[in-house]
Amino acid sequence: MAITFNGTELDVENSQIFNLSDVDTITFNGTTVFEKNAAPAWDSRGLQYNSWETIQWYIAHGKTSGKIAVGNTKTVAISGNTYTMKVARINDGSSKAEYYPANTADFIAEATTPNQTTNFGSGNNLRGWINSSVRTYLNSTIYNAMPSDLKAVIVAKKNRLRDKNGTWDDVTDKIWSPTLYETVGTNNAFTTYTNTDAFGDESPYNFWYSSVLGDKNSRRRYQVGTTTWGKYWLISTKNVSHLDVNVGNFTSTSYPQNVRDENAGTVNSALICFRIG
Repeated sequence: MAITFNGTELDVENSQIFNLSDVDTITFNGTTVFEKNAAPAWDSRGLQYNSWETIQWYIAHGKTSGKIAVGNTKTVAISGNTYTMKVARINDGSSKAEYYPANTADFIAEATTPNQTTNFGSGNNLRGWINSSVRTYLNSTIYNAMPSDLKAVIVAKKNRLRDKNGTWDDVTDKIWSPTLYETVGTNNAFTTYTNTDAFGDESPYNFWYSSVLGDKNSRRRYQVGTTTWGKYWLISTKNVSHLDVNVGNFTSTSYPQNVRDENAGTVNSALICFRIG
């Protein structure tokens, strides 16, 4: 009988002792019976059929090839509603690593949250994402209602937001709504403003989720649990004076980028994003 420990045959007769925490692999008569950090079994039917814990393992170990891809979806129940979460980006850390570190992946909901009692254009929601009640809602009510196995694998995301005056803020959240640049890949998306830098240049810090938020049609969202188009949803941005910058107006040529300033304050749904890694 032969037992090898990390490639070295053990002295079985003299009962050589070792700590399992120090073990990478154990083989018994030539067969591996223990392997540290062994990959969990992957259900080949796709993302939907694998646990969040299993999904996190493959993302965190950089082994998503052939298993997890942008556009794949998995459902999650939150507060009695079922959200379909879509992989928006698998981050390799090749650039903007502080904000999109390697071996993480970002997910975006296919439906907006239900309407809230506080519109985006009133109260705290006039003062930008950082101090908004919408941010609190997503990171408390929504996050707390998520299944424990999902919360266990979510990691916080740092966004860098800038206003037209050149003021930057780094904001860290477990749940966020896409930034302006993540949404449209540009900062000159408003007919309301002539200043091309009206909301700051986020491009050195944020990626465009082009595969899932690439044009006006792919940015359309139902409100969760309904067949009603949630035409307008919040973008998280450090704004000049208000928060309610929303994606919508999908038929009007007046808004070619389909992002507009909704000063009326009639919009009160958001788009859930989270990061696993």
